[in-house]
Amino acid sequence: MLEYLDRAPIPEPEEREGVVSYRELIYSSPVGFRPLAIDLHIPRADLPPLVVYIHGGAFRLGHRNILPAAVALLDPFTRLPPLGIAVATVDYRLSGEARYPACVEDVAAAISWLRERATELGVDAGRIATWGESAGAYLAVRAGNGFSGVDPVQAIVSWYAPVDFGSMGKQGAPWTDEADSPESQLMGAPVPTIPEAVEEASLLSSISAQSPPTLIMHGTGDHLIPFQQADMLHDAYRAAGATSTKILIEGADHAFPEVDPETLRSPVWAFLCDQLLR
Repeated sequence: MLEYLDRAPIPEPEEREGVVSYRELIYSSPVGFRPLAIDLHIPRADLPPLVVYIHGGAFRLGHRNILPAAVALLDPFTRLPPLGIAVATVDYRLSGEARYPACVEDVAAAISWLRERATELGVDAGRIATWGESAGAYLAVRAGNGFSGVDPVQAIVSWYAPVDFGSMGKQGAPWTDEADSPESQLMGAPVPTIPEAVEEASLLSSISAQSPPTLIMHGTGDHLIPFQQADMLHDAYRAAGATSTKILIEGADHAFPEVDPETLRSPVWAFLCDQLLR
């Protein structure tokens, strides 16, 4: 059983240039594991909407404040608040700490905690988007579509997500089917040996007509997560009657190295503003 510190005291914020920042907000204390925290940056505005950013790292690495170069160049924590959008970045348990679905439960718990404390923090509980890259994009879509009793968010941004672990090897992913792959470590067994569990964990199983609008971005040169995963996710949205926009960046590798930041920023900012500020 997980125990969440949903009434932990909120520390005093810092304020700089019209942005109020809370650091080390403990949103969850899973029994036997480290406390999980959120950092939150809020513009001085009347209940602004909120983007929850979820880091990648193959489900086994990373931290809420360690950004890949492409995200760091966009600098969402300082560039979104002036647009009137708050930004949170969250921890979750890694695969070396707990197996699937712990990481999804954690992100869902973070969304729930932020909604419950929204008035106290000064954000709009009814306008929340998730944004993740790589493993974080998987979590943004999985938790963002509603998980473990937590309602879906209002919008999702997915950067090069692993969508369906069972098909990645056939599409050219270099190690997904091996016992020590990130996906096998997450699931607790080699992916080919647990087809039912892998099917349940697939993002395709979470898509419905009620899925929030989703922006899907992926590079066609991705050597770790084949861009066909983006095709599968987009097709699942269309089949369900939900809304998604797919942008394939020609030749771009995993994590969008050497991609012009404006090529990334422009569609993400436009999507978030359209979904959260209209």
